[in-house]
Amino acid sequence: MEEKEILKALELPKETHVLRTFPFNRLAPRFTVNDKKFFQEVVETHGVRLLATINTKTTNIPVYEDDVTVYQEIHFFQIKVKDLKWTKRIYKILADAMPYPLFIRFIAAYKTKWIGAIHQKVEKTGLLKMQKVYSTNPEIDEGEYLKSWAFSQNEKYHLKVFYENLLQQIVRIELKETYGYDAELGLAKGTAHLEAIEALDKEIESYITKAKKEPQMNKRIEWQMEANKLKMKREKMIEGKYNEQ
Repeated sequence: MEEKEILKALELPKETHVLRTFPFNRLAPRFTVNDKKFFQEVVETHGVRLLATINTKTTNIPVYEDDVTVYQEIHFFQIKVKDLKWTKRIYKILADAMPYPLFIRFIAAYKTKWIGAIHQKVEKTGLLKMQKVYSTNPEIDEGEYLKSWAFSQNEKYHLKVFYENLLQQIVRIELKETYGYDAELGLAKGTAHLEAIEALDKEIESYITKAKKEPQMNKRIEWQMEANKLKMKREKMIEGKYNEQ
């Protein structure tokens, strides 16, 4: 999708639209030597585009600030990269260098990935420190995410609520499309639920791998039974019937 199509799908007001290349010389002085070199190697030339700026002036959404975080503006970027595997590091480099929460659409070949994060403000610098990253699944249709992020549907009580709803929808869609779990959960509960299911997936895969490699029949059966127990637990969790307490 082209940039204007993205903004249209997001239903962002025209006042928020920027659509300009973000000059590297404005970013570079804030990078370490290693980060600057890495950034230049993996990001396409002139590949950083500022799509939109969400603030009180452009949307009438109030700012938010407390002891640990601040939301004065939210910047939507699009970045063309050579491989999506580097996106979280790129996001961190940018997020650590800027005073605003970012929501970035990464493009590599024909795949896309959006990334946002929970941040904490650094008192001495006025910048933000990334705490937890949320990213979309490149295997899920981007249109599903865009519909869920539509400006008309988003909470506008203040910028923190607006931004965290974007992250919440990333979690909701992953649960729905990957696991068939479709329920409206808050960001914290949804994240905990998704991470618990993903942890079970890894544990199940570990037992299955052990069973495949185990030469002794008795031990192989034991590993497979453990995997089956966890599969049942996983199904109950997906159905919302498992009490983690």
